[in-house]
Amino acid sequence: MPVSDRRRLSATRCCDDLVTPVIAVMLCLCLVTMPIVQAQRDRREPTFSTQSALVLIPVSVTDRDHRPLLDLSPDAFTVYEDRQPQTISFFSHEDAAVTVGLVIDNSGSMATKRALVAEASRVFAHASRPDDELFLVNFNEHIRLGLPPGVAFTNDVAQLDDALKRLGATGLTRLYDGVDAALDHLAQGTRAQRALVVLSDGSDNASATSFEALRAKARASNAVIYSVGLFRDDDPDGNPRVLQDLARITGGEVYLIRRLPDVIAVLASIAQEIRHAYTIGYVPTNPISNGGFRALRVEVRRVTGKRPIVRARPGYEARPGEFRSVPRDK
Repeated sequence: MPVSDRRRLSATRCCDDLVTPVIAVMLCLCLVTMPIVQAQRDRREPTFSTQSALVLIPVSVTDRDHRPLLDLSPDAFTVYEDRQPQTISFFSHEDAAVTVGLVIDNSGSMATKRALVAEASRVFAHASRPDDELFLVNFNEHIRLGLPPGVAFTNDVAQLDDALKRLGATGLTRLYDGVDAALDHLAQGTRAQRALVVLSDGSDNASATSFEALRAKARASNAVIYSVGLFRDDDPDGNPRVLQDLARITGGEVYLIRRLPDVIAVLASIAQEIRHAYTIGYVPTNPISNGGFRALRVEVRRVTGKRPIVRARPGYEARPGEFRSVPRDK
C-alpha cells in the first residue's frame, strides 16, 4: 500500500515486506441501560448510582510509530456525536475479558493455506485471557460451529486447538452466511467487548444472505470486525472491498496479506490490539428516544507534541426501547 494511503485513516492495511503493528481500533459500541459513573482508571468495579442511557465507545490510540498510548487520562479525549461535543461520564482502560469469534474460510481454495491459518488462530487463542469467551465458525458451502456439540464458547485453549486441527478445505464459499451466523452467535456472549476475526481468500459465491443485508446487520451490531484477506495478486475471485467495508463500518481493521506466513504475525497483533482499548461512555445530549443514525468522532489531544492516531466506529443507530444491561465479566 502506498505510504500516502497509510497516512490516511482508512480501514486498510496491506502487508507487503513487513507486518506493521496495528494502529488504533475501536472494539465495539454498545447502547446500554447503565448507571453513570465517574471516570475509572483502575481495575476496581465502578460504583453505580443513577440509571441512564449510556453510549459506550471502546477506542484504541497509537502514536505515528504504531505504538499504543496506554496511559491517557479522560481529559485527553473529546467525543462528538453529530458534531456536538459530549460529556464523558465513564472512562476505563483495562485488559477486560472479551467475546471473540474466529470465522474461518474452509472452501477448496484454502487447501494450501489451511495449516498456517490454523497455526495463526492458535497463536491468537493463546494470547487470550482465562475469562475470555472464544468460539469458531467454519464456512464453505456449509456453516458449522467448530466447538464440540453443546459448547457455545470456550476459554479452554486446548479445546480450541483440537477444533482447529479439524479444519478442512473443500467446496464453495458462503462468506456472507458465515459472518451472518457468527454475528448471531456473538450476540449470545456475556462479555461487553465483542469482536469477530474473519479469515478468507475469496469473494462469496454461494450465500443466501446478500451483502447489503449483512452490512446492515454488522452496522447495527455491537461487534467489531477484523478482516484478514488471504489474496493473491492474480486471484480473479478475490474481493477485498467486502472485507474492507465490514471492517470500516464496525470500527475494525482489514489486512490484505500477500505473503501467507504473515498471517501469524497479523493475528498476534490483533490479539494485542483488543487488549489496548479505552472504553469511553457518555449520555447523548440528543436523547436516544429521538432515534436516528448518530455520527461519531473521537479526538485525542496531542501527547508530547505528537498527534495520536485514533480509530472509532463512524456512528450508531439510536433505537429507543432496545437498551440492555451491560454483561458483567465473571
